[in-house]
Amino acid sequence: MGVSELCDPGAVHRTHLAGDAGPGTRHARLMSARRAPPLAHSTRHPAIRSALAQGLDLVLPRACAGCGAHATALQQGLCLGCAGDLGDQLFTGGPALVRPVPCPAGLPPVVAAGHYAEPLRSLVRVFKEEGRDDQLRLLVSLLASALTTLRGPVLGLPADRGVLLVPVPSSRSAWRARGELPTRRLAREVAGAADRAGHPTRAADLLAVRRAVADQSGLGAEARARNLHGALGVRPRRRANPAQALPAQLHPTQPDPVVVLDDILTTGSTLVEATRALREEGVPVVGAVVIAATPRLGLC
Repeated sequence: MGVSELCDPGAVHRTHLAGDAGPGTRHARLMSARRAPPLAHSTRHPAIRSALAQGLDLVLPRACAGCGAHATALQQGLCLGCAGDLGDQLFTGGPALVRPVPCPAGLPPVVAAGHYAEPLRSLVRVFKEEGRDDQLRLLVSLLASALTTLRGPVLGLPADRGVLLVPVPSSRSAWRARGELPTRRLAREVAGAADRAGHPTRAADLLAVRRAVADQSGLGAEARARNLHGALGVRPRRRANPAQALPAQLHPTQPDPVVVLDDILTTGSTLVEATRALREEGVPVVGAVVIAATPRLGLC
């Protein structure tokens, strides 16, 4: 997820806020199909990169973000087959509350839009790693729906209550490779979508990576928690004078609730660390939203 970008799928249990659905039909397409190369890293401005990609799509086949097949008729980055398969991985009834198993202490309520399985898994990966923007609208829609569920059914916040979205940061190497942090862009776009829908929402880049972490691959839940503890912190320029440096939404007399945004929930260690770093500086974290959660049945 945000800090190491190397988390393997972990364990998650989904509670029944809405109708339950299992992982559904597994995506059966060959993932070894050759994908279109990402745009050059020198084209870093998102608007320029997006315009170039859209222009190329008019004349050249592009790889589906789900299966890798080349086609000129993609729907938000997916071929017709993968667009249909995507519905199998979204939770029946809409986004729902999820919990990893085991459930780590300090994890706020987390709402996800679906299971971390194909083609949703590849959709997220391609957006993060290949700099493609054609699936941005879909991912924003999934996160905005998760935020609506968190605000209403889970937290019971009034529709006109302001919310501040804080993205989990990525490493500096990820920023250099992509030109913009994926979670930062998602938070900004989701906040804009929610705000236009009549739910006051702003995004603020409060967190930063304070130290390097070990490769998370192969680590269990406890090892991941130890690896990530202390890895995140509130940006120094914001911590120095919180009354002035933090966004206006965090007014000390009645601060707006803060929601952490990340792409995937595995063991929950990343969200626990982000919540810890914010709460230690007095930032009122009330929940988190993610695109997808790794599926596994069980109880916290």
